[in-house]
Order: sequence, then C-alpha cells, then structure tokens
Amino acid sequence: MKKVLLSILSLLSLGTFTAQYHTVSPCYDSLYTLRITDGVILNRMPISLDSGSFNGVTSLAENPVDNKTYIAVNRGAGVFNLAELNLTNGTASYVMSLSDRIASIAFTDQGDCYAISGDGSNTPSVLYSVNLTTKTMTSVIDLEPTVEQADGEALAYNTTDDLMYRLTGRDTLQTINLNTLATTKVGLSQQLQNYGHTILYQANTNDFLMVAGDSSYTLSTTGTVVGVAPNSLTCGVKGILFNNAFANVNEIQSEGLISIYPNPSTGNISITSNDNINSVTITNTNGQVVKNKMMMSSMNNLDINNLDKGIYFVTCVLNNGRKLTERVIIQ
Repeated sequence: MKKVLLSILSLLSLGTFTAQYHTVSPCYDSLYTLRITDGVILNRMPISLDSGSFNGVTSLAENPVDNKTYIAVNRGAGVFNLAELNLTNGTASYVMSLSDRIASIAFTDQGDCYAISGDGSNTPSVLYSVNLTTKTMTSVIDLEPTVEQADGEALAYNTTDDLMYRLTGRDTLQTINLNTLATTKVGLSQQLQNYGHTILYQANTNDFLMVAGDSSYTLSTTGTVVGVAPNSLTCGVKGILFNNAFANVNEIQSEGLISIYPNPSTGNISITSNDNINSVTITNTNGQVVKNKMMMSSMNNLDINNLDKGIYFVTCVLNNGRKLTERVIIQ
C-alpha cells in the first residue's frame, strides 16, 4: 500500500515513543487519539462539519492513493453523509449523501471505496461500492444470507491476499473476494463484545488491529484473537488510523532488508539480514527497552521467552549504521 509517511527512524533514535491511533465514535462528534498500550485518551479534537450538525461518526478510513481521510457521519433521522476529514484541525467537508445507515467504510489499495450497512438499516449487512467521483452508491452483495447479521459490522482490505475482510457479531470474520464475490466464514478463537467493532489491516505482520467493545486486540486472518489493551471510549470506536507523528506500527519500514520469524512468536525469533547486524534492541509500546543484545552476524537467534505477551518493536542496527525496525507479536 503506497502511503506518504513521516520519518520514524529519527523518533526511534530518541529512545522512546508511544504508539498511538486516531479513532471516532458513533456517540460523539470528535476525533480521538488513544494510546495503544492502555487505551488512554491522549487527545480529543471536535469535528466541525461544513454542512451542519451531526450525532456521531460511524466510520473512519484513509484512501491510500491520495492519503485523504474520510468519515461517515450520522446526521440524525436516518440520514448519513460521507465527508473528508482534515486530521490537523478537525474540519470535515461534505462529499456525498449515503443511501443507507453505513457502519464501516474501507478502501482497496487501488483507492476503490466500499461500505457496509449496519444494524437498523433498511437493508442490513449489504456491501456497497462508493464512487467518489459520481457520488453514487451501488449494491455489490447482500451478506446477511452468508453470515447471520449482528451488531458490530466492520470492514478492512487485506493488501496481501487482496480480499475484503468483514467482522460481524461476537465470533465471525468473513472474507469477500471483490472480483468473484465468493465469501468464506472464519471463526474467531474467542467471543467479542458485539458492538463498536473496527479493524485495520497491518501488512508487515499480515494481521489486523481490532477494537471490539471496550478492548483492543490483534486479529489474525485465521481468526486468532490476542488481547492488547482496554478501550476508554465506552460507546465503542468505529475506525482506526495510526497517528503518523508517532509511527504506524505497521509502517516502520525495514524495506525487506531484515526478516523476523516466526511472527507472531511464542518465545524465540530468528533475525536475518543481507548485511551483518551489529545490535538488536527490543522496545515495548511504551518505548521502554526490554532487551538489548550485541550481534555480529547476518543470521541471529534471540530468546524472548522472558517477555510478556503483547506487541514489541525490534530495532536492528546494521553494519553500515542503518537502523531498521519491525513489529513483533508475542503470543
């Protein structure tokens, strides 16, 4: 996925950073910034819609082609609009009227927009294509016959397998082939709270950051759920964007120069590189260094059995002085 990124390596060299994400809520009119580790609200920015007042935001997504951010807003009385959101000042510009109660929007890596209707819609669980040029919505497939509809509809596009993923209810993940419209149901390893669902795909680890109800998780493409932190927005969240100023945990790019496996890991990892690795530093999502080891090889094994389950960042300093970082999940 092509995205314009702020430099993160300079932040890592300072020794500490805090992974954060932006999100919205169906109950509030603001953009929130939360800390991934504990779900604490770090900032609240009111959203100002140029076309008038609204009751809440039901989706948040970024178009990877032009890096524009879009939200679906509930105007009340069953009226939903799509608007373009300025993440810097919270202003939102009306784009189009949505013909149904939209619970989630997502973009493919080509910039194609899709939306899904939620609970209380005239036609729940319908996947739509959204044309931002002609400002029209077209029904693609009714997903209710394939998986029983429940609260908590969420969409995310997987850039690795080119499938759209749908999270619904307490225990169902579903894949949708956008070319053939074939669907596959995937069971989850544990039940979720069935409201306030959102998922965001992370290419480096081929999984999703997920929020469901009052907690955040990582979610594998095969349905494995691993808890990360509580969520302070008790009404639930509907969309995630990483705060680039503090590093998208999916986009701390190693540019293929280092490889870490297995990932997720249960206690030991192997690190390989095209160049010798001088040192490896592991930090948690609070920026605290939890392991530091000197290396002098292009292939290294690292014992991390003493680390708690969760998300970590492995920073390798190569022989040429370059710093490269990858995210690792310990299960």
